[in-house]
Amino acid sequence: MNLKETPEQIQHARKIMAFKDFVPFPLRFALFVLFIILYQSSGTVYMGAVLQMAGDRAWLNEDVLIAGYAGLIGMIMFFPLMVRFTFAFDARDVLIWSTIILMAGTLICMYCTFLPIVVLVSFLCGFVRMTVTNYCILSIQLNISPTRDLAYFYPFLYSIIQVCIQMNMIISGYSVYWYNWETANWITIGVFAILLFIILITIRRHYRAGPYIPFWGIDYTGIILWSSFLFGVVFIATYGEYYDWWNNDKIWTATWLTIIALILSVWRASHIRHPFIDLKVFVQPKIWPIMGVYFIYSLMVSTTTNVQNILTMDILGFDMYHATTVNWAAVIGVLCATCLSYFCLVKWKFRAKTMVMVGFAAFTLSMMMTYDLVGLDTEKFMLYPPMFLRGFAMGMLYVNITYILGTNIKFQYWFMSLCVLGFIRTAVAQPMCEAVLVRLMKVFKKESLMQLSSEMDLTSPAVRHFGQIYGDLQMQSLMVGMKEVFGVVAFIGVLTIIVIYSSKYRGRLKAVLPRTAQMWILTKKEVVQK
Repeated sequence: MNLKETPEQIQHARKIMAFKDFVPFPLRFALFVLFIILYQSSGTVYMGAVLQMAGDRAWLNEDVLIAGYAGLIGMIMFFPLMVRFTFAFDARDVLIWSTIILMAGTLICMYCTFLPIVVLVSFLCGFVRMTVTNYCILSIQLNISPTRDLAYFYPFLYSIIQVCIQMNMIISGYSVYWYNWETANWITIGVFAILLFIILITIRRHYRAGPYIPFWGIDYTGIILWSSFLFGVVFIATYGEYYDWWNNDKIWTATWLTIIALILSVWRASHIRHPFIDLKVFVQPKIWPIMGVYFIYSLMVSTTTNVQNILTMDILGFDMYHATTVNWAAVIGVLCATCLSYFCLVKWKFRAKTMVMVGFAAFTLSMMMTYDLVGLDTEKFMLYPPMFLRGFAMGMLYVNITYILGTNIKFQYWFMSLCVLGFIRTAVAQPMCEAVLVRLMKVFKKESLMQLSSEMDLTSPAVRHFGQIYGDLQMQSLMVGMKEVFGVVAFIGVLTIIVIYSSKYRGRLKAVLPRTAQMWILTKKEVVQK
């Protein structure tokens, strides 16, 4: 293949030739953007409907959470295989079969009551959802940036993805309030049926981004081992509090199996030619500081999400509709952050390090504002500013952290590094944060309850009405515990800003996507060596 692309070739690719000739060129870009939004907004198990789904199935809340995490694990396990899928399958086949699988998976998860099947189907659907999203993104990348500059690409891409994450919660919340938790699944199936009809009519047959490369030589054993490790971590974090952590044999068994899976994964990656996750990823420049910053980012996101639900539902007594509505402020915040990131990286040439500090500052300010809002007299409109800052911080940090990653990681390890970052958020930071948060809330609540009731004794008049005031004591101790958590996270945010400001960051590489011909040659060499 010719490594050099002429302006005519770029112009031809920007016409998005995956569509048939009768589809107008402006509509092609809009359709693929719509496809990305619909695929990313869908879900086989909606995390926003945990309580309702658990109650309907007579499951534990942890059972629904583990099924939801399975879908997230499936999504991140796709990244190392992204290029291989691009050259192995036709775009039309991927879109059609992915849509059918997602429809079937949504239906199975809606009616199946056998948890292992639901977890397996959710994992598969997460993998498929990322597969079809990747095809849509690669088809429009030159329309976003003809030079493939990630400074253009990331703000556009992550504005869609982050908004879709928020929309997933909003859709599930509204469906639970107006009807039931199954409504969101039926809406998903109906939308995908329409989407399938559009694909059959508009997408060209036998279209592929480059010459065919057979889909063989994949490290399937590595996929299984790394997935087992992630599931083990998620299981321990999700069920730890329920089983009283390591006082239960099940947690000990899961811990040993998780350690064994990690050891086998690393051992296999150290001696085969092309492992699923190459260990050289972990010696790339700046990878550990980037992973550390991303871990703190994921920690703060998980904290705000979980504590917000406690504040709105348990303390303020919001119903599902009003508790979900405040997420619209986060959507606006994400859009503002991605737009600002575009101007800062492209127009004004700000350093990505500066933008990361701005993102953490927004997160920290959001924590401080919410700290003051923990109380029974808080009105709904008061939650909009901290929610806006939270969305702003999420958009700012996601764009700029991944942009920094692109300036330090070689392309051959880039998708693997994205997968590793997914490990941090999906299998480590988010579930572990929820587990630690629940434990801290219990500790702080217990301590504050003891302090609040320390003045009460048998001679106290309040003892006569203890049954009446016990609920108030519980509520006050819960609010004190929440303030403690917000204070700890805000302190971590301030400390992170100081560390980032003191660090010396210099990007070694230009953050661009390689040309299709280069990706094809690298992939072909990998297959031949296998």
